[in-house]
Amino acid sequence: MNFLISVFWIFLFNGLTLQKENKNNEFAVASSEKYITIELEYIIWGCECPNWITKEDYKKYSDTNLIAHCFYIEPADKNTNYLEDFYPGKQLLKVTGYFEKEKRIPDDLLNSEEIAKEAKMFVFFKSEIIEK
Repeated sequence: MNFLISVFWIFLFNGLTLQKENKNNEFAVASSEKYITIELEYIIWGCECPNWITKEDYKKYSDTNLIAHCFYIEPADKNTNYLEDFYPGKQLLKVTGYFEKEKRIPDDLLNSEEIAKEAKMFVFFKSEIIEK
Protein backbone atom coordinates (compact mmCIF):
# COMPACT_ATOMS: atom_id res chain seq x y z
CA MET A 1 0.00 0.00 0.00
CA ASN A 2 2.85 2.38 0.83
CA PHE A 3 4.31 1.65 -2.59
CA LEU A 4 1.06 2.74 -4.31
CA ILE A 5 0.89 5.92 -2.27
CA SER A 6 4.51 6.71 -3.18
CA VAL A 7 3.81 6.15 -6.87
CA PHE A 8 0.72 8.37 -6.65
CA TRP A 9 2.70 11.23 -5.10
CA ILE A 10 5.46 10.90 -7.70
CA PHE A 11 2.93 11.16 -10.56
CA LEU A 12 1.13 14.04 -8.87
CA PHE A 13 4.36 15.95 -8.25
CA ASN A 14 5.60 15.39 -11.83
CA GLY A 15 2.24 16.49 -13.25
CA LEU A 16 2.22 19.70 -11.22
CA THR A 17 5.80 20.44 -12.19
CA LEU A 18 5.00 19.93 -15.88
CA GLN A 19 1.97 22.23 -15.65
CA LYS A 20 4.03 24.91 -13.94
CA GLU A 21 6.73 24.69 -16.62
CA ASN A 22 4.14 24.98 -19.40
CA LYS A 23 2.54 28.06 -17.83
CA ASN A 24 5.92 29.79 -17.63
CA ASN A 25 7.10 28.79 -21.09
CA GLU A 26 5.03 30.12 -24.02
CA PHE A 27 6.80 27.78 -26.39
CA ALA A 28 6.07 24.57 -24.47
CA VAL A 29 4.11 22.07 -26.57
CA ALA A 30 3.19 18.47 -26.12
CA SER A 31 6.22 16.26 -26.53
CA SER A 32 4.29 14.09 -28.98
CA GLU A 33 4.12 16.94 -31.53
CA LYS A 34 6.50 16.62 -34.44
CA TYR A 35 8.30 19.79 -35.50
CA ILE A 36 8.59 20.36 -39.22
CA THR A 37 9.95 23.17 -41.36
CA ILE A 38 7.85 24.20 -44.35
CA GLU A 39 7.89 26.98 -46.92
CA LEU A 40 4.56 28.77 -47.28
CA GLU A 41 2.80 30.80 -49.93
CA TYR A 42 0.29 33.46 -48.85
CA ILE A 43 -2.97 33.72 -50.80
CA ILE A 44 -5.13 36.83 -50.61
CA TRP A 45 -8.73 35.57 -50.75
CA GLY A 46 -10.61 38.72 -49.72
CA CYS A 47 -12.30 36.87 -46.86
CA GLU A 48 -11.38 35.55 -43.41
CA CYS A 49 -10.33 32.25 -44.98
CA PRO A 50 -7.18 30.23 -44.35
CA ASN A 51 -4.51 32.08 -46.35
CA TRP A 52 -1.47 29.78 -46.14
CA ILE A 53 -0.49 26.79 -48.24
CA THR A 54 2.75 24.89 -48.64
CA LYS A 55 4.86 25.78 -51.65
CA GLU A 56 4.43 22.23 -52.98
CA ASP A 57 0.63 22.17 -52.55
CA TYR A 58 0.35 25.58 -54.21
CA LYS A 59 1.97 24.17 -57.35
CA LYS A 60 0.07 20.87 -57.14
CA TYR A 61 -3.44 22.28 -56.58
CA SER A 62 -3.29 25.70 -58.26
CA ASP A 63 -5.78 24.53 -60.92
CA THR A 64 -8.20 22.72 -58.58
CA ASN A 65 -9.83 23.70 -55.29
CA LEU A 66 -6.78 25.48 -53.87
CA ILE A 67 -8.61 26.74 -50.78
CA ALA A 68 -9.28 23.17 -49.58
CA HIS A 69 -5.54 22.78 -48.99
CA CYS A 70 -4.98 26.06 -47.15
CA PHE A 71 -4.57 26.51 -43.41
CA TYR A 72 -4.02 29.15 -40.75
CA ILE A 73 -0.76 29.89 -38.97
CA GLU A 74 -0.08 31.39 -35.56
CA PRO A 75 3.15 32.17 -33.77
CA ALA A 76 3.72 30.35 -30.47
CA ASP A 77 4.79 33.74 -29.08
CA LYS A 78 1.71 35.94 -29.58
CA ASN A 79 3.93 39.08 -29.50
CA THR A 80 5.74 38.07 -32.70
CA ASN A 81 5.16 40.37 -35.69
CA TYR A 82 6.15 37.85 -38.35
CA LEU A 83 4.61 39.65 -41.35
CA GLU A 84 6.08 43.11 -40.81
CA ASP A 85 8.29 42.99 -43.94
CA PHE A 86 6.52 40.20 -45.86
CA TYR A 87 5.45 40.75 -49.49
CA PRO A 88 3.01 38.11 -50.82
CA GLY A 89 3.79 37.03 -54.35
CA LYS A 90 7.46 37.98 -54.03
CA GLN A 91 8.41 36.08 -50.88
CA LEU A 92 7.78 32.86 -49.01
CA LEU A 93 7.54 32.38 -45.27
CA LYS A 94 9.68 29.53 -43.95
CA VAL A 95 8.37 28.34 -40.58
CA THR A 96 9.25 25.64 -38.06
CA GLY A 97 6.53 24.28 -35.82
CA TYR A 98 3.72 21.76 -35.82
CA PHE A 99 0.16 21.20 -37.01
CA GLU A 100 -2.42 21.08 -34.25
CA LYS A 101 -4.60 18.00 -34.13
CA GLU A 102 -7.91 19.92 -34.11
CA LYS A 103 -9.19 22.48 -36.62
CA ARG A 104 -9.90 25.93 -35.21
CA ILE A 105 -10.14 29.64 -35.89
CA PRO A 106 -7.05 31.77 -35.14
CA ASP A 107 -7.22 33.85 -31.97
CA ASP A 108 -6.99 37.13 -33.91
CA LEU A 109 -10.12 36.24 -35.95
CA LEU A 110 -12.35 35.17 -33.06
CA ASN A 111 -13.85 38.65 -32.70
CA SER A 112 -13.85 39.50 -36.40
CA GLU A 113 -16.98 40.99 -37.95
CA GLU A 114 -16.72 38.49 -40.79
CA ILE A 115 -17.35 34.85 -39.97
CA ALA A 116 -14.20 32.76 -40.17
CA LYS A 117 -14.24 29.05 -40.93
CA GLU A 118 -12.38 26.50 -38.79
CA ALA A 119 -9.37 25.01 -40.54
CA LYS A 120 -6.06 23.30 -39.83
CA MET A 121 -3.69 25.38 -37.70
CA PHE A 122 0.11 25.45 -37.91
CA VAL A 123 1.77 26.86 -34.78
CA PHE A 124 5.33 28.02 -35.32
CA PHE A 125 8.15 29.14 -33.08
CA LYS A 126 10.65 30.08 -35.79
CA SER A 127 10.07 32.02 -39.01
CA GLU A 128 12.15 33.41 -41.83
CA ILE A 129 11.16 35.45 -44.88
CA ILE A 130 12.80 34.16 -48.06
CA GLU A 131 12.79 35.42 -51.62
CA LYS A 132 11.11 33.31 -54.32
